[in-house]
Amino acid sequence: MEDGGDLGFAFRRAAQALTELWSSETDDSLALVVVYNYRHALELGMKAVIHTLVPGPRLRSRSGLDEQEQRAANNLKTHSLKDLLQSLRELTGRMGWTVAPVVADVCSQIHDRDPGGDYFRYPDLRQRGGDGPPKLAREAPLYIDVPRFAQIADEAFVVLLVLLEAAHQELHDRLSAAGLGNAT
Repeated sequence: MEDGGDLGFAFRRAAQALTELWSSETDDSLALVVVYNYRHALELGMKAVIHTLVPGPRLRSRSGLDEQEQRAANNLKTHSLKDLLQSLRELTGRMGWTVAPVVADVCSQIHDRDPGGDYFRYPDLRQRGGDGPPKLAREAPLYIDVPRFAQIADEAFVVLLVLLEAAHQELHDRLSAAGLGNAT
């Protein structure tokens, strides 16, 4: 059974494969799909770290969560990279860890264009809660340096993998310290 980190890794691998295909064929129709796959990989990677730092049983009951943990738990339902990054920084900061600038840089670049996760996914966007006609997602051409973007997004994802491993180790240590036996 996969978790968010595993699924995020799969979206990253798909983006890497599509980047290679784009490079060999220079098929510009793949550019948006490459960015979307990296975007989703980063979203799932951040959610996996956050979820590990605010473990499951406490999330279900939501009792005993402090303000930062409550905000982080709520952000697990969002597609906003900006909100997820904020929660990631808060939670990792409490651990004495830092989130490398490359994560913030790539998330900001994506979030500026795609705050809700729809921009790279659909040709048009429906008004939420409205009955009006859809508007074009991209009214002007979008120019993407696909190889450079892929390189930066890969670097950011590696940072998230390192943070996820550290979060898993922290969770293991907490469970072991609580006497919960072999907490693997």
